[in-house]
Amino acid sequence: MCITCPAGYACLSTSQPPLACETGTYNTIEGRYINVSYNHVVGSTACFQCPSGHYCASNDTDPVECPAGTYSNGGAVSACTTCSPGSYSPVTGASTCVDCPIGHNCTSTSATPCPRGMYKSDHGMLPTIVLFDYSLVMYCTNCPSGYWSNTGESSCNTCPQGKYCYPASAEPQTCSQGFYSPGGAITQCLACDAGMLRIRI
Repeated sequence: MCITCPAGYACLSTSQPPLACETGTYNTIEGRYINVSYNHVVGSTACFQCPSGHYCASNDTDPVECPAGTYSNGGAVSACTTCSPGSYSPVTGASTCVDCPIGHNCTSTSATPCPRGMYKSDHGMLPTIVLFDYSLVMYCTNCPSGYWSNTGESSCNTCPQGKYCYPASAEPQTCSQGFYSPGGAITQCLACDAGMLRIRI
């Protein structure tokens, strides 16, 4: 009489009982191990390693794709690994996480440009701020006083001549009549001395 090899087990020979798949491996195919005098195909002879981008929580079900924000290199994997700080995975079934790009903030699942007045010069990096709900990790840094930046910048810009830069999230502002700016780290324009007149160069 043939005995069905159950899912979640491997039947290595016709004379041995089924062996349960180890944690992180699987076998969903029901097969048979039989007396060799019968001409039937032996099934379920091995358990399979979990493929990359998947986890195998149960040894008798198909592999499941890792959710966004996690990854798996495959093998005997019963759970996916969360992306480490400084990296993220925006898709399901990832085999690796990618570094948080220059000029961006990152959660474990997405990257968004740094807001105006902030910058980020390197890939990855540890966070500078973690918000209370841990939903957003802030990798961007505030521009120094007298500098400014647009969104998604890798560095801050010096203030041009004839303008002042405050706050850092605003476009450089033109100095009023009677005031001037030599440029650089300028948060307010300077008053012309008595008897002097500001002219455009």
